[in-house]
Amino acid sequence: MDEPEFASQVGDEVRLALKVTPKSKRRGFAGVSGGALRVHVHEAPEDGRATEAVLRLLAEALGLRRADVVLRAGAASTKKLVSVRGVSLDGVRALAEDQRK
Repeated sequence: MDEPEFASQVGDEVRLALKVTPKSKRRGFAGVSGGALRVHVHEAPEDGRATEAVLRLLAEALGLRRADVVLRAGAASTKKLVSVRGVSLDGVRALAEDQRK
């Protein structure tokens, strides 16, 4: 069975569902699970540090400015919804594809 989509095109933005693991020993993307792209960051989930680390990691991985990556929901949750401008849906899907190789 195919994994549910973690990314969708909404107007000129791409929306991503994320499942964040804060305080992780590694930093990066860990494939797709349960319809969300899994993201690991070193930062603790205190005062928005883990969330900011996730947004910066996404911007860096996609070659975008941090301002092009916006949190839409989930500031205090490990499940987040993020919108990204300046990248195609295929470009975002490549983050998950790279983890499957």
